[in-house]
Amino acid sequence: MSNNLLDDDFRESPKQVELATFFDRVKASIIDTIVFLPLILLTVYNWTTLKIYALDLLINTAIILYKPVLEWHYGATVGKMITRIKVVDISLEPITLEQSFRRFSIYFIGYGISLISSYYLFQDPAFSEALTLADIGAIQQDNHLNDFSQLSSMAVLVSVTFVAFDIKRQALHDKLASTLCIKVD
Repeated sequence: MSNNLLDDDFRESPKQVELATFFDRVKASIIDTIVFLPLILLTVYNWTTLKIYALDLLINTAIILYKPVLEWHYGATVGKMITRIKVVDISLEPITLEQSFRRFSIYFIGYGISLISSYYLFQDPAFSEALTLADIGAIQQDNHLNDFSQLSSMAVLVSVTFVAFDIKRQALHDKLASTLCIKVD
């Protein structure tokens, strides 16, 4: 991809928009994390008490679908709505479902690893006896998927770092999907 395609065309755009800043997007992400707190707490309760794999799978599926479905349907997650951010394509039109899932692709690697790790956790004989998060952490220490999980976290970190240095304030996942995050009234 040439720099011209990524940066210069935007400067010549007839529509003037305010791009969401790095900090706007961080605030939206924090709010989305708060939205997930009930699911996170339910996951902890499930892991330490209920130990129902189908429930874990259901929770993870809801978390995985949250961002791409809301951004496609509403142009924003709850965090983005509260911080007045909207995801649009580079023509400033609503994004397609395909673009939404392309935006999510970098995150999906981590969630996919998480799903596989969760499966192995529930299959581990020691898991049925684990009563605390410390016990579960000890079981997961032997899981080699943790290395891949750390790599996928680094990929997300690299992607969002783009926002601070890119003229269009696009994260890598925005570039992959030809999308922008703009401020709305």
